[in-house]
Amino acid sequence: MWRSSLIFARKQSLFAAAAAGAAAFSSLNVVSSCDGKIEDASTASSSQAQPEFPTEAEKIVGRYENRLRRFSSPERVFQYFASIRLDKQPYMTRQDFIRALTPYSFRKGDQLHSKNTEFNPMMAFSAPKKADVDTYKALVQDIMRLGEHDEWKKSTDAKKEMEALMTKLTHDHDIDLQTHLLVLRELNVTCREFESFVEKHGGPKAHREAFFDLVDADGDGLISYPEYMFFTTLLSIPERQFELAFKMFDNDGNGVIDHREFKEIMDLMRLRTPSGRQDRRLKENSTPAFKNLFGEWERDPLTYEKFRAFRANLKREIMHLHFAHYDVDGSKELSAREFGMFMVSHVNQTELDQWVEKVDKLHGVEMSITEQEFMDFYSFLENLDAMKVVRQGDTYMMVLLHGEHNDCVSRLPWNWSWRSMAWTKINSTEQRVRRAMEAGRWCPAKL
Repeated sequence: MWRSSLIFARKQSLFAAAAAGAAAFSSLNVVSSCDGKIEDASTASSSQAQPEFPTEAEKIVGRYENRLRRFSSPERVFQYFASIRLDKQPYMTRQDFIRALTPYSFRKGDQLHSKNTEFNPMMAFSAPKKADVDTYKALVQDIMRLGEHDEWKKSTDAKKEMEALMTKLTHDHDIDLQTHLLVLRELNVTCREFESFVEKHGGPKAHREAFFDLVDADGDGLISYPEYMFFTTLLSIPERQFELAFKMFDNDGNGVIDHREFKEIMDLMRLRTPSGRQDRRLKENSTPAFKNLFGEWERDPLTYEKFRAFRANLKREIMHLHFAHYDVDGSKELSAREFGMFMVSHVNQTELDQWVEKVDKLHGVEMSITEQEFMDFYSFLENLDAMKVVRQGDTYMMVLLHGEHNDCVSRLPWNWSWRSMAWTKINSTEQRVRRAMEAGRWCPAKL
């Protein structure tokens, strides 16, 4: 199955690149920062004048990316969304990781296209000129040279020179993130070290979210393939299975495991996921070393309580990022249409267009949900596997009410499952949005 999916994805890659061709030229001028937030400088100023709905070309690429997320092998997904290449190895930024996890939401302005030339040949034309790179490198060297001496704070001329250099750094150079990282690597400086240096010497303060500190295991500012696989595994395995694995590897029964045992658990858990079974790239001992779990030298013991808190914190950050992704207007609440877009991200790809059309009709509905209510519903979706017995009861009710060959069910059985989630608070707005999309009948098979 994974081979056929991989072949299918390869056949589609050139098609997606051709559809993206014209748009790729418009994204050559980019601005970047060390946290991986890369945005189109040419469209940022005119985003308000753009129509709300995406073009047909954007929809084509968006559908392709959704199929890629769902059916391709994990290394191919990683290669497609990873925007950084260092020493011929792909790396993800924070934004890349979010894109890989979040389905395309049929919204104007959503980031599309790969920055890998294998998928998007037009990116070969986006490399900056050597003269521009040399100028940028000289600027970084000047800033670090001037800032190395504490006397610059006492000299008025030195302060003015530093201010001028910082202005050039933040306003006069449109250097992409990959070039910026390559320059820092040549100077033997990490991204975080440079951020701290710039902030200390009067430059802009770097904004890093707690989420990225969790994902970036080794602190290099980028997400490697082992880190990517680690977190996709961590997010897809039910907590109960991790709890059992901890007990199984806790040989002496003291409630803690070491770094080696944790790697064995993650290798075992990875093979229990569809993406992990497809993976042909990860080798033994490829689980990243997390300093916040095992300390600087990987010698601290790990309790299940500490691991559970780490995983819960990660899932909470993921839910926060998903909420922010669908909160188009930044109101800290999801409108009916915004919440509907989140709902349809879970439907069958072949029926996606008809559900998007239904959601678009919710644009004028005056309802909203808070971030906490969104998190409650998100938890409900994640715990659907725990309702296997209840869903089997729903299937029995479907046969009784609608016949053996009817894949739709009236609202009664689904609402029964809905209300059975005693630990999840589902508010009336979410149910009303769901009903507004039903058009009289609700088909759980479509979710």
